[in-house]
Amino acid sequence: RQAGISCDEQNAHRFGAAMGVGGPGWGTIEETYRSILLDGVTRARIFTAPKGMPSAAAGQVSIFLGLRGPVFGVTSACAAGNHAIASAVDQIRLGRADVMLAGGSDAPLTWGVLKSWEALRVLAPDTCRPFSADRKGVVLGEGAGMAVLESYEHAAARGATMLAEVAGIGLSGDAYDIVMPSIEGPEAAMRSCLADAELNPDDVDYLNAHGTGTVA
Repeated sequence: RQAGISCDEQNAHRFGAAMGVGGPGWGTIEETYRSILLDGVTRARIFTAPKGMPSAAAGQVSIFLGLRGPVFGVTSACAAGNHAIASAVDQIRLGRADVMLAGGSDAPLTWGVLKSWEALRVLAPDTCRPFSADRKGVVLGEGAGMAVLESYEHAAARGATMLAEVAGIGLSGDAYDIVMPSIEGPEAAMRSCLADAELNPDDVDYLNAHGTGTVA
């Protein structure tokens, strides 16, 4: 609505969606396991498989809005939303789409997921305080956020109010540990992003922190 743009039969193939999620449809999966293992149900519900897929969120956005361009899910833990935006930018840069809806959505609020995070000993007993010296860990919650991305030419042609420009993107992997972060990975991603944007570190005014609230 804020973007002032609509998708119709004439341009639907130039509109796409990239949705980042932390994992599959945990609620659907846990509900199915419980009904079969505890309640004696012999058959899963018919839409269990598609609802449990990590790409389900992107598919629902596509169906609801009629998007027929590139539509896919991105699963990379806490970076999934950012990776979805980066992947959406690539689709536009490569000429595969004029407009991409990109962002993330997650609701890992099931008993099994809660116990899994508890086993890692990273759940806070009360509140998440990512910038406090006595931080105790994370608090699981649900949330979602989406941005409308489009090529400059497409936005200018329709007289859109442009709120920001994606100047560059950078991706990297730590190749270090399954849970413990390493400074080299984020550093490489930021340097790659600056190079893509043709900017220097001094040009950056704001850094968005990954505030998990964990000790590491």
